[in-house]
Order: sequence, then C-alpha cells, then structure tokens
Amino acid sequence: MDSDRHVPHPVRPPPGGRLEAARRGTAGPPFEHRSRPAQQKFVAFWQERWEGPFALSASNIEVVGYAAAVLTTVSFVPQVVKVFRERQAAGISAVMYALFTAGVALWLLYGVLIHSLPVTLANGVALGLAATVLTMKLRLG
Repeated sequence: MDSDRHVPHPVRPPPGGRLEAARRGTAGPPFEHRSRPAQQKFVAFWQERWEGPFALSASNIEVVGYAAAVLTTVSFVPQVVKVFRERQAAGISAVMYALFTAGVALWLLYGVLIHSLPVTLANGVALGLAATVLTMKLRLG
C-alpha cells in the first residue's frame, strides 16, 4: 500500500446522538463513527485491488449476470427430468410452484422492461421449466 495514500478520518456524530442527527438531516453514513484505522487500512487495501487488474468493467459485470442466469436456470432441469421419468409429483408443493412461477413471470417482465438480456433469458427459460413442473404437478397430483 502506498504511504502517500490518505484515508480520511470519519466524521464524528454530532452531539445528541445519531438519532437526533438523523432528525436534523445531518447524520452521515451508518456506523461511520465506529471506523478505526485498521478498518480504514482494510478498506484501502481492497479498494486498491478492485481498482487494479480485477476491476469489474461493464462487460465483466454482464458475464457475472450470464453465469448467474445459467446456474440458476439449469438448477431446474433435474426436477423436470425427475418428474417426467417417474410420472409422479407427490413430493412437490403446488402452491410453492404456483407462487414461484408467478414470481419468475414477473422477473421475466422486469428483465424485458429494463432491457437486460441475462435477466430476460434466464427467467424465460426458468418460466418454461417451472411451468412444466407445475403443469405436471396439477395433472399427476
């Protein structure tokens, strides 16, 4: 760590405590009065690393989104395969899958509205898989 890098000392809460400062609108970030030099060094240490070779660019952030989308979507495949193979869905909660399917449909809509391809793709596929399991549950009981 560079010795010339200065981490400013946090502002102390005003007299009267944090609650009173919040009422007056003069409170800073939560817990800033609890910062210690060791914590400041820790934060500076990690800021240097995140600003260096491991910095997350917009394209790297998209890669994280796609990876999350693939993993969470693929996680449904074993359940769908199991229900199709065994032709029974006794251990599956219809209410849970109905709520989950509705939630995924809303996530899909959200992805479309914010123009996010990872969110849209992942939830489109997840909606199909969840709806398949729900349909099988309702048909097979």
